[in-house]
Amino acid sequence: MSSEPWLDRWRLIKSLQAQRTMFDIALETLTPDEMLLPGVMPGWTVKDLLAHVARWDRRGTRWIVDAARGVNPDIPEPDATWADMDAINARELAAHRDQPLDDALRELAESWQWLLAAVGALRDDQLGWMITYPLGDGIIESTPLATLVRWRYRHYRTHRIQIESWIAERRGMEPPVDVMDE
Repeated sequence: MSSEPWLDRWRLIKSLQAQRTMFDIALETLTPDEMLLPGVMPGWTVKDLLAHVARWDRRGTRWIVDAARGVNPDIPEPDATWADMDAINARELAAHRDQPLDDALRELAESWQWLLAAVGALRDDQLGWMITYPLGDGIIESTPLATLVRWRYRHYRTHRIQIESWIAERRGMEPPVDVMDE
């Protein structure tokens, strides 16, 4: 085990699994009909959010696999930077808006399995490998491969909190308190 917790593959996997489990628990409180109601984010249904998470998991899995092969991944995608993220999300939302709920749930499950397999295939020494990607405006960022995994579980956490807050608002409950922070 590494002295740096973020360089320990099993610890990263446990963190990833914990955030995904909490995400799944939030989803289990919803009926299929509720997943089709707008409002979890402006103009988004929970189903839209599930498809979004699945697509970013697939993208993140590609980054992890590329980085493990020693190739700098195209983050967030070829010919794009983080400054393009809203446009990427809007484009993908429009492309998948009519996707059936069952397809979104299936893609979410599949993308999770691929992500978990990719992280499980990493070696601890690879987690510290530095990768670079463009931030925009000619700025290049450098970060360890482990950060790509951490981005995935932070994404689950972010959207789980949105789902839980939306549920609480719809049901007239107190919003959830999230005290966990890495």
